[in-house]
Amino acid sequence: MTSQELINKLKEHFSQEIIKTEENFDITIYIESSNIVKVMKELKENPVFDFNYLMCQTGVDYPPEKFEIVYNLCSLEKKHRLCVKASVSRENPSIPSLCDIWKTAEWHEREIFDLFGVNFEGNPDMRRILLPEDFTGHPLRKDFNSPEVVPSPDKKELTKAKKGDSL
Repeated sequence: MTSQELINKLKEHFSQEIIKTEENFDITIYIESSNIVKVMKELKENPVFDFNYLMCQTGVDYPPEKFEIVYNLCSLEKKHRLCVKASVSRENPSIPSLCDIWKTAEWHEREIFDLFGVNFEGNPDMRRILLPEDFTGHPLRKDFNSPEVVPSPDKKELTKAKKGDSL
């Protein structure tokens, strides 16, 4: 299936759900976060699309109004790829989990929660995955202020952070 054929099938099948499409490296569709489970389930289970592999899921901070959740999908059988983007507000950064569709989403969602503070409704293990449980804040938010004192990786001593140090 060519890129244009895939775009046409996506527009035909998801005419109400797709806000806009782009074609860069991969085809990208933008959808409302409330439609994420419905659209992703169909993209995986419908043999026309057969997106059986969630390659990556990440977040992007666009202050002051929103976060964007980005899903990179691949059909191993049909050899095509798709990027799906959904926005969530900064006031209530929450979106339904995709753990019931792709098991690997559980880890991706935990990472996004840890680093951006976006909650994934229905994720069975919504806790930090990279940072210590007692860490305050979400360091990939553009409004994050790094703390003056940063715990060392072994947690045995505290280190005074200097201006310009990275966490």
